Amino acid sequence: MPEFPLRRGSSMIETVDSVKEFLSHRSKSQDLYDRARAVMPSGTSRNAVFYRPFPAYADHGIGSRIYFVDGNECIDYCFNQSSLILGHKHPAVMQAVKVQLERGTALGAPTEVEVELAEKIHRCYPAAERVRFAGTGTEAVMNALRVARAYKGKNKVAKFAGQFHGTYDSVYVSVNSFVEKPDQGTDLIAVPECDGMPKSVSNDAVVLPFEDIDAAERIVRRNRHELAVLIVEPLAKPRGYAPMKEGFLKRLKEIASENDVLLMFDEIVTGFRLSEGGGAKVFQVEPDVAVFGKNIGGGFPVGAFGGSEEMMQLFDVPEGTRPRISASGTWNAHPLTMAAGLATLNELDNAAYERLESRGKQLREGMNEAFAAAGVMGTVTGFGSLFNLYFARNKITDDKSARESNRYVRWIFDLEMLNRGAFFTVNQGWFNISTATSNEDVRFTIDQTNEATKAIQPLIQEKAPELLMRN
Repeated sequence: MPEFPLRRGSSMIETVDSVKEFLSHRSKSQDLYDRARAVMPSGTSRNAVFYRPFPAYADHGIGSRIYFVDGNECIDYCFNQSSLILGHKHPAVMQAVKVQLERGTALGAPTEVEVELAEKIHRCYPAAERVRFAGTGTEAVMNALRVARAYKGKNKVAKFAGQFHGTYDSVYVSVNSFVEKPDQGTDLIAVPECDGMPKSVSNDAVVLPFEDIDAAERIVRRNRHELAVLIVEPLAKPRGYAPMKEGFLKRLKEIASENDVLLMFDEIVTGFRLSEGGGAKVFQVEPDVAVFGKNIGGGFPVGAFGGSEEMMQLFDVPEGTRPRISASGTWNAHPLTMAAGLATLNELDNAAYERLESRGKQLREGMNEAFAAAGVMGTVTGFGSLFNLYFARNKITDDKSARESNRYVRWIFDLEMLNRGAFFTVNQGWFNISTATSNEDVRFTIDQTNEATKAIQPLIQEKAPELLMRN
């Protein structure tokens, strides 16, 4: 697979037509990036928004559109990594925030809207009998794992290789790195995803081969006396946000119950996006505990977690003593977030979910037809309003085939689409639509997929000819 260009200014970057076009219309973004690099590593605080030669800097968003500082307008397929399910500046959300803002910013005391949002989550997601808010999704995962360990009196956490559950040490392992244990078949070693993590995480984390239910059962049973909780995202993100294998989640629930292990759903992306009851409702599997984020904040930082009353009572504050579990945070249940989140969830009715489903299907099918017509082996995968895009010779059937996708071609395609007016979170993989995404937006994007694919065909012929279909 061709290597990524490693630095801006290299001849490899500047001779690619898609990159030259990008550079010719992004002078203000380039200036901002140069300033940012002087005060921030790689000029960014978020890896998810960084791409080469440098990221286009946003100015504002309205509805399905994002506007950049250079004067460029694009249909947005990022929506801040799926946290704006209603699109940018939805009137109901903006009004709720305006009303709340007039009461103050951070009040340092509970608010009524916090109670209302917790009630809404509980009604829609019955497994969350009691709810607690956090500042981010990573913090929600951290606190949910802590209460699961305390409730079960066990220390280990199980997760599937390739799934991302935030950057908390206990689960920030084996997301992109996979190492099998010597002479133990499919068993995996927990590999820390970055430097600076404690060596103990490799002992406390149990990594399961992705979507391998037999291996999961065997490994969970072997660790049952030390294993408190198994965390899983209800969709198969490692192979493009497609549904899990038939019956996989139900069997996983049985395995967890049989071995006295809690099943935790990571619904940070899928919660209130796949349905009002998230993946649990769609796939008819109720977890013991769940974590939420993204859309329950309406565009503001948020995290939440919930489980049974018995388990969550470990947070109760007894008279005259400390609670068994402490979970504090200056920005937990921030009133602006609570107001925006409640306004967002109140807008998500059946018609909204039907619109997301139909337009998601239209976009997937249209882009796949465009790739086929151009004779390029590109595949858009996904479920509902979530997607990923791969350029690979083989069909995407598992996490291994997904990892074999050509990231260089994906990067060039994303830049070409950005130049043409569609923003696909450049080379970060998955993308999404909102209720503001119109049929016209989808049709335009499909048309531009046709044109973009034709435009990069010579580059594919040069760098990755195996991705061109042969008659």
